[in-house]
Amino acid sequence: MASIESRLRKNGETSLRVKWNEGGTRDGAAQSQTFTDAGEAERFKALVDLNRNRWPNRAQLRAMGFDYLVPGAVGVGPKLGELIHASIDDRERNGRIKAYSATQYRRNAAAHIDNAVYGLAAYWPQEATGAVLKGWQDHLLSVGGERGKLAPTTVRAYRRGLLEPVFDDLSRPGLDGSPAVLERNPLSLVPEPCGDGREGRALGLGALEALFYELALMGPDAYDPAVVAVTTGLRYSEWAGLLVGESVHEDIASFEVRWVFKPDGTGKRVLQVGPKSKAGFRMAPYAPELAPLITGRAEGKHRGAVLLSDRDGRHLHRGTFVNRMRKAAERARIPDFETLTGHDYRHTYATEMRKARVDGRTLAAVIGHSSERSTRTYIHDDTVDTAAVATVSTALLARLSARQRPETAAA
Repeated sequence: MASIESRLRKNGETSLRVKWNEGGTRDGAAQSQTFTDAGEAERFKALVDLNRNRWPNRAQLRAMGFDYLVPGAVGVGPKLGELIHASIDDRERNGRIKAYSATQYRRNAAAHIDNAVYGLAAYWPQEATGAVLKGWQDHLLSVGGERGKLAPTTVRAYRRGLLEPVFDDLSRPGLDGSPAVLERNPLSLVPEPCGDGREGRALGLGALEALFYELALMGPDAYDPAVVAVTTGLRYSEWAGLLVGESVHEDIASFEVRWVFKPDGTGKRVLQVGPKSKAGFRMAPYAPELAPLITGRAEGKHRGAVLLSDRDGRHLHRGTFVNRMRKAAERARIPDFETLTGHDYRHTYATEMRKARVDGRTLAAVIGHSSERSTRTYIHDDTVDTAAVATVSTALLARLSARQRPETAAA
């Protein structure tokens, strides 16, 4: 059962803390909630006991007058503008940012957070949904402030410097055991703008299952390249350059990603496909369950032939690849199917890896980024753990290989 601990504060008030171990066992996580009213403390303790030493559900909290303890309750605590400025002050005070940076943050917050026309200062944290944050971000990219629209890199800096610290804190339980204010970080629903002004899109598992069901019906030329792309995170220019007998290392279940050249007729060679830079040279692991697909693709082809070729044996054209993807997405009734690109498979892969807690350094190495900072733009520690990557890829592949039509295509 829960217990009530009484403490006398320096200001003379009595603090009553309801304490319990989650699940009622010694190994359960320690939980607590502090009150100043003895009646509230007793009512809350009764709820915890009723739930066998677990946090009361929302209906119970509301029924007993604890609306302010319900995660996502609107109208409690400071608004977003106050939280952002308080966060800047706190980070400067703790030495996490320098005084010059704090001054810049305050100036940017005054211009783009406190702005009465499109700013976020007047929102309660619970009202700052993904749609609200995306509207704010889109405004900065398309209209901006007094000096015009902002560059994608600037908007990313505002997200990371002004919003991320606040929403990260709001979506974590308090140090005193109080529940998180938000059930999830709403920024995770808003893709960061890419350097070229586009936004990447990570597809949900429901949408992926529906999409790949339709791709499977269209045949292996539509299905195979897509399943390689989404379970390895390779760019179009990288998987299109995989060559039979040269790029596939079945003994370690990895693709060797490098530049592929072709003769230009004058004795020289010109770059045909491959990674964007030398940072993309790597061994990219693939799920061992992809082996039958790879073997089937290589069968009957000579060494150096294109592995994921189109029907004519040549590189699959990027436009053809995207058109097949969009046609399948339309049949699967995926929202905004006409905006999908092949690069969204890469964003989806990175997002699934991070959801599975694959560390940043591993993910950056696997998808061919020179730093973790670049990888962060893909996902709306110190070791490279390729085994973890293969495990997640295997789980993802198992979802996409089913030949049953999903009932819904959740975005």
